[in-house]
Amino acid sequence: MMVESLSEEALREPVIMEWDELEWGGVSPGRARVLHVSPDRRTITILRLDGRNWPERMPYAFVWSMVDTKAWRHEEGKPIVFSHISTLSDRQKDLREENWRIVGHLLENCIPAIFDKKKRVNLAAAAAAANRCTRRHVMNLLQRAFENGMSKDSVRSPLDRNGKYERVVTSDSKKRGRPVEIGNQLGLNVDEEIKQYFSNSLRLYWARNRKIDLRAAYDFCLRLYFMDLTGDLLEGGEYKFKDRFAESGVPTYGQFHYWAPKVVDLEALRRRKMTPRVYDQKNKPILGTSNSITWGPGGRFQIDATVLDTYIRSRRSRKQLIGRPTLYVVIDTFSRLIVGIYIGLEPPSWIGAMMALANCVEDKAEFCRGFGIDIAPEDWPTGMIPAVLLGDRGEIERAVAEHMITLMKIKVETAAAYRGDWKGIVESCFRTLPAIFKPYVDGYIETDFRQRGVRDYRADAVLDLDDLTAIIIELVLYHNNDHVMTKYDRHPRLSEDEVPSIPRELWNWGVSHLSGTARQADPEAFRFGLMPQTAITFTQSGVVWEGRHYDHPALHRKFADARRKGKVTYGRASYDKRRTDAILVHVRGSEKGYVVARRVDRVSAVFGDSTAWEEYGALQIDKAVNKKASQAEAVARANAQGRTEAINGRAARRSKAASGGSVLGQVKNIHLNRKEELALDRKQESQVFIASTAGSHERLEESGDGGAGAAGEKARVLPFPLPVSKAAVPDFAARNAVVLEDEDD
Repeated sequence: MMVESLSEEALREPVIMEWDELEWGGVSPGRARVLHVSPDRRTITILRLDGRNWPERMPYAFVWSMVDTKAWRHEEGKPIVFSHISTLSDRQKDLREENWRIVGHLLENCIPAIFDKKKRVNLAAAAAAANRCTRRHVMNLLQRAFENGMSKDSVRSPLDRNGKYERVVTSDSKKRGRPVEIGNQLGLNVDEEIKQYFSNSLRLYWARNRKIDLRAAYDFCLRLYFMDLTGDLLEGGEYKFKDRFAESGVPTYGQFHYWAPKVVDLEALRRRKMTPRVYDQKNKPILGTSNSITWGPGGRFQIDATVLDTYIRSRRSRKQLIGRPTLYVVIDTFSRLIVGIYIGLEPPSWIGAMMALANCVEDKAEFCRGFGIDIAPEDWPTGMIPAVLLGDRGEIERAVAEHMITLMKIKVETAAAYRGDWKGIVESCFRTLPAIFKPYVDGYIETDFRQRGVRDYRADAVLDLDDLTAIIIELVLYHNNDHVMTKYDRHPRLSEDEVPSIPRELWNWGVSHLSGTARQADPEAFRFGLMPQTAITFTQSGVVWEGRHYDHPALHRKFADARRKGKVTYGRASYDKRRTDAILVHVRGSEKGYVVARRVDRVSAVFGDSTAWEEYGALQIDKAVNKKASQAEAVARANAQGRTEAINGRAARRSKAASGGSVLGQVKNIHLNRKEELALDRKQESQVFIASTAGSHERLEESGDGGAGAAGEKARVLPFPLPVSKAAVPDFAARNAVVLEDEDD
């Protein structure tokens, strides 16, 4: 097959970027800078550089054709570099912030509308009215922004170009500053050359080595620029100051420390030195709070998880340690009210997050009652969903979350990687809640865990998953109803209404005075939307999922078809790994879109409230037991096979001596021989049975308990057992729901 080769012109891609410059000749030559390029590369906005001009828009294809045909000259441009903000005075900084407040939203949110003359005039008039200034002032700021790059620094006041003439310092100038009091050296002025030495030392040495400080960078600067090495250091060589610094001396560490932030951007180098992630997490200033971006209860929820430092035991067998559980907490940002929790064995992931979110809409009184705790409905508000949900990217930023966003109109925000400080409110719960029950719980891991000679705390574990859940519920109730937050950023009106900083009180006050009642969600629909989906199999024995069988009358036709056709069919179902007694089978045309298929008891015992993880653990134990017994089975099978072969050999030797004649002679009277042998067997078996019965009657007469009554008492027949009634299965829709798979039906 022939492959057509493309020419060099065909391979060229028309790329014109912002800040690039265009120049043309002809009757009216000119020069312009590219101000904006539309994302679809259909239009391009330029700004002429010959005087004060306004932006002009033209087709991108036309500009590229002019560049491609060499009619216009295209040069790569560079953005304007502004002086560091630290060089501005307080007045200049204030003017910069004020100017950006006036036109910042136009430059960020109104592009490309501000490039059109009519729209620009209307937007400028609206901005002038909102900020109580003249339209001409807004237009001047826009003109300045277009010329300087439309950034925050582009609207700086021209005052930053004013000031006194900067005196040029030379090395032979008179020593400035405090005179040297100790020693006979005059001191050294820091000129441009020495500033360059300082800058090189900071950039090449201090910024690239995390282990050194400014003092080490100063020592490196002295060795590199102010000293000479005489000889080999390993053979007696040493550093000595250069002769030209003998009279004046070298710069002091105080001078180095003073000029360091002036010759380089010290914060930028420190951020690169520590890596941006660590610097932003530990050193970046905290200029706002979570309350500053939340309007009231239900406005924003935060969700996060932690693995508790407590080992627990299995509910199925107390002998088994099953590790450390995961605690998920969903908390309201404004009131700090914990609105949802999840304690389970699922590691921090989307599954646990969806379980906790489903708990937000669950009836908390019924939820607590399941763990032996009775509360009033007002003790724990329930049924609310947030307008905004903030979580980790690994859990929330998944395709399956789109269903939740579409279903309940919840805006999802994700924190940056390694930035737990963005969810500081929910993170603080993981310090306070475990700290309360730590002294009173066996199996809690101490700081000296696995140190030499220390007892293994895992063996002390006594709690199971239900016990630990009950403890967490008690702590949540204490936090919501009684915990006084001393560092809470209070709303100004809270003091007027004398509202204490208790989460439930803040929630109730916020509902009444700020946001109103939080959005309610239908628990059943919300859980179904969050539950994971999986493939299921329709067989003649029912619905099969992970080796378990389920049944529902609406599915009997599929079961009959599978038996009649001799092949299985497939479908979809939603499930909850914590409840294996039912699944939601998707059925098109049904009232809710699904039917609740209950588990079929294929053995006499009724399944309890075991989870899928516990059943998996039990299955692994069964496999281990069966594998251990399989070795003995192999020996027994070999013995049975060997004995069978031996018996057959013995019989073959007997038959070989007795049998004779032709085959026809041996099979001729086979039916007659069978009748004779059957009559003989019946006679022998009846004699044995009569003798056995007579012996039993004699034993009864000797015991003195003869008679029908006694015989009936000894041979009491147990009644045929009725079907064991199934344990009451809670409403499946009333349990928490989770999401595991991304596929939709």
